[in-house]
Amino acid sequence: MGPAALRSDAGSAGVVTDAPERPEARPAEPDAAADSALIGRLSQIQRAIAEAAAGVQRTSVEVRLCAVSKGHSADAIRAAYAAGQRDFGESYAGELQDKAAALAGLVELRWHFVGHLQRNKMKVVLPHCHLIHGLDSAGGIAAADRAAAGLDRRLDVLIQVNVAADEAKSGCSPAELASLVEAVAAAPHLRLRGLMTIPALAADPAPAFAALAALLPQARAALRSAGGQAAADADACDELSMGMSDDFGAAIAAGATIVRVGTAIFGPRRASA
Repeated sequence: MGPAALRSDAGSAGVVTDAPERPEARPAEPDAAADSALIGRLSQIQRAIAEAAAGVQRTSVEVRLCAVSKGHSADAIRAAYAAGQRDFGESYAGELQDKAAALAGLVELRWHFVGHLQRNKMKVVLPHCHLIHGLDSAGGIAAADRAAAGLDRRLDVLIQVNVAADEAKSGCSPAELASLVEAVAAAPHLRLRGLMTIPALAADPAPAFAALAALLPQARAALRSAGGQAAADADACDELSMGMSDDFGAAIAAGATIVRVGTAIFGPRRASA
């Protein structure tokens, strides 16, 4: 593939004597054919990422694949994990919470929250997340800092920038970026790791990816200007989360360090959470 996109129990009102004991319910057996197909698609995407990186004199280790598993089962994630995938993206707080509980035994699994994170969902999401991709307001930054403080941890975050000024997408404007970097710099329980964008659906994504890449040095400079711990963290502000199933090749050419691929790995989502 080239770099081109959940329980019920019934009780009885009476008592039946000498009835056979009902066997304990067991989880459904994994679908071996479906798992094999998923692993094949995952391998195709990994090869396509390596090819896209090589085409612009980069290596595949410079590009992390975040497999966007929203709307897909814990079993599908487990299959991808068994094949070596470690970073998974979710967009709904409740779905992430359920999956994190179901997959707690997968100790190397790293959860990314790639959707718009509502302030009242911070305490649900943050205990599970390795990286938050979509902070885009001073209020959201402050809420994330408070929630991270309650967990006694420092949380890695990205600022989402709406470089295409697409009204259908979340994200701050490029002009607002400096003030949001300052807000993260002033938040003791957050560390800015970089920027994220989603280009307009029908447009050529390359200009949006190039625009985001051009903003990353500005974000680092703003961290250095803030001084203190923020300045010390500036060199670690090096992530560009951009590119999805249909356009990750263009994103890699523009410098993406994280590509968010869902449909091309897991297939169409069955339902929203």
